[in-house]
Amino acid sequence: MANKINFYQNFFPDWVVAGTTRKSFGNIKDPLNQVKLAEILKVPTSSLVSLTQKHTNFIYDASEASSQKIGDGLITDKKEIVIFVKTADCIPVLILEEKKKLIMVLHAGRVGLQKQIGEHGIKEILKRGGKVVNIKVLLGPFIEEKCYDFDLATLVKVQLHKNGVEDRQIVST
Repeated sequence: MANKINFYQNFFPDWVVAGTTRKSFGNIKDPLNQVKLAEILKVPTSSLVSLTQKHTNFIYDASEASSQKIGDGLITDKKEIVIFVKTADCIPVLILEEKKKLIMVLHAGRVGLQKQIGEHGIKEILKRGGKVVNIKVLLGPFIEEKCYDFDLATLVKVQLHKNGVEDRQIVST
């Protein structure tokens, strides 16, 4: 089952577990697949937190979030919480502020990016006392540029750069 998840271990510190499920994993909205994910991560299913995604720029503290809330971003500083977004064509964006130990995940599609979700994400980290210099960003897998007239990764990077994040702080999977 673990081969149905891509883990990204070389960019973030050891205390961060970052990964994306593959299509063969199944729909992460399915409660049975959430149980499988929790087993792989060796956490209780109650620690998994997600939202109802609607291409917004709303970002919630994971401690106050639930699958009933509408939004496209989660942030936490609690190690016992596992935050995730569901994507198909859109791009999952994982942002870490190392010193404050803030972890954020964004569901960034064309509509959310038009609503500046990347910029909102950085501002949320700064609001919590984080500093841009301590940020690392992982851009997960998404639909390729050749399928659309725009490139999601470029749109995300523009919003990050606008807020002081440099290319050396960003990696793509």
